[in-house]
Amino acid sequence: MPSLLQQWVTIRKRLMGEIEKEVQAALYAGGLMIEGNAKQKIMAGGKSGRTYKRRSVTHRASAPGEAPANDTGRLVNSIKVEAQPSRKRVLVKAGSGAVEYAALLEFGTSKMEERPFFRPALKEERGNIEKRLKQGVAKAQRKASKK
Repeated sequence: MPSLLQQWVTIRKRLMGEIEKEVQAALYAGGLMIEGNAKQKIMAGGKSGRTYKRRSVTHRASAPGEAPANDTGRLVNSIKVEAQPSRKRVLVKAGSGAVEYAALLEFGTSKMEERPFFRPALKEERGNIEKRLKQGVAKAQRKASKK
């Protein structure tokens, strides 16, 4: 029969493995929440910036402080969640490829005020993500104690 210490080590390893799986799942779910929220901010109407015409299309830009207005859809399509389980993290990225301007919109430049979409999405989803992480740890504890 294993010693009490050996039993404890086995239970601890099982618990840590379960917690790692649940936390990774919760982080990915949180990344999807941020992705969806950021995309919604861009896609939502009601922008109040200037109106201009490009070729035959009329476009209303966002005003400073508003999320960017959707124009071509490239910014929205560039927002992606990337799981990195080996590094125990999830990345939510915007602006890969031809959309190098995502950071310029988010933080502004010397010639343009910021049009944040990413930081507000993170701020709004933070409580939901924390809740999901706590639920994941509790689920892992339940699963580990049943084995």
